[in-house]
Amino acid sequence: NTIVDPRAVSNDTMRVNAADNIDPTV
Repeated sequence: NTIVDPRAVSNDTMRVNAADNIDPTV
């Protein structure tokens, strides 16, 4: 998945992105 602006997505979407992209900013 692509890292997206967390302000533009729901918390659930951020969790999915964090699972696929280990990044401290997610």
